[in-house]
Amino acid sequence: MLNHDQIVISRSSWRVNDQVAKVNGLVTLGKEEEYLNLNVVADKVALEALTDVGITGVVGGRAHIGGTTVAPRVDATISSDGISYKEYYVDRVQGDIIYDDGLVRLENTRLSIGEGNAKVNGQYVVDTGDFDATVKAQNLPLDTFTKDMSTPPVTGNVDGEVRILGKNNQVTDVVGAVEGRQIGIRGVVVDAAKANFTHSDNRTNLTLVGNMGGDGAFSGYGYIQNGNVDATISGNALPLTSLSPIIGQDVDGTLNTSITIKGVLDNPNVTGTVWGQEVHYKGARFDNIHGDIQLDNHVLTITNGHVGDASGGYDVTGWYNINTDALDLNARARAVRIENLIRTVTDIPITGWFETDNHITGTAANPIIEGRAHLWDGSAYGKLVTNAFAKYNYKNDILELYRFDIEGYGATITGGGTISKDAINVDFEGKNIDMGRLLINTDYKVDGLVSGRGIITVLWITLNLMDTYYLMHYRLMGGNY
Repeated sequence: MLNHDQIVISRSSWRVNDQVAKVNGLVTLGKEEEYLNLNVVADKVALEALTDVGITGVVGGRAHIGGTTVAPRVDATISSDGISYKEYYVDRVQGDIIYDDGLVRLENTRLSIGEGNAKVNGQYVVDTGDFDATVKAQNLPLDTFTKDMSTPPVTGNVDGEVRILGKNNQVTDVVGAVEGRQIGIRGVVVDAAKANFTHSDNRTNLTLVGNMGGDGAFSGYGYIQNGNVDATISGNALPLTSLSPIIGQDVDGTLNTSITIKGVLDNPNVTGTVWGQEVHYKGARFDNIHGDIQLDNHVLTITNGHVGDASGGYDVTGWYNINTDALDLNARARAVRIENLIRTVTDIPITGWFETDNHITGTAANPIIEGRAHLWDGSAYGKLVTNAFAKYNYKNDILELYRFDIEGYGATITGGGTISKDAINVDFEGKNIDMGRLLINTDYKVDGLVSGRGIITVLWITLNLMDTYYLMHYRLMGGNY
């Protein structure tokens, strides 16, 4: 409606791509420009109808348009109960937008994500594409922002402040400081971490400090540029319990590290040294560990690996694939107690001093071991052993003896076969076997020496609710008394 020099707009509705906005107010006609005093209301606008960049959700808002047609000013408030982009989701958005003289200002804008939120303030120059924004985050969930990455999702929550500068619609500089809590990846959890970073000329510089497992601490520094990383990280008294989810077995103790990280960001090359004290793995105890490591294409290679066990120890070299759990290791033991190590792979009752050379393949959860061993001053199934030599294979909880030579109680026994927690099946040839000592603590009362060949087949059954073993079958063939 025209009233003298004013255009009165009331009950006006504009529609763009089926999205409706209501407009009312005045337009005052001037000699060179028109003066605006308009109110715009849009209760529900589907973002996907106005843009094709993949953003979805419904927003609503109110705006006042003032100024003139040559130099308008817009003051608006917008809100939304949900905006999505790919797999990212913001639960709620609310803020103020001001446009005046070619400058867009974002004020008091709040984004709610889960139990966290972020406040955003900034400005954007329309003609040049220059911008300046500050983001203050509180309790933001990291998994929301890492779902679409090639690495496993990162869990935990962060607080912090970041300032972002740009020119010509491109980010030129970033300065920030964040703090995170209970940050986890692949099941490894960091209690707390603080990071400071700057970004300029396509290079991001980063410093990091954190702690995990009580006394464990780590620090690092480096940079990321063109999708590549170059960083150094040191750790002190890091708890090995954190690695249990990766290894798939219970492990504890402490670990110290000094490593460098270089290469492509999502698959870097890692080299360094690790050492630790008082390590426990699947019931075994080791005094110390040391090794030089390299991680390349998710394969961890160990050189100069040593595990201390009392006055002896183990030397380890080889590789372990973190993604597949596959491994290929060579392990040598000298002057160690077999009962400390044997409990990591089986509960067969063997004791004594031993030396061994082994080639370990398969997976960490289900290893395959080819080796040879020398046992002395020990016992097997409660029977004393003076000396024992064996070549063997261990697979699927079954120990296969290619050949063994045993000396004990003045007797000698040679043979081969299989032993597991459920059964024994062994061929043997023995000389001067003292049956009284062999069958001690059993219901069999036999005296004398035996020489001969035979097969021992034993099937053990453990009854539920009882801790008693029943001998089901025993066969001795071809014996000479």
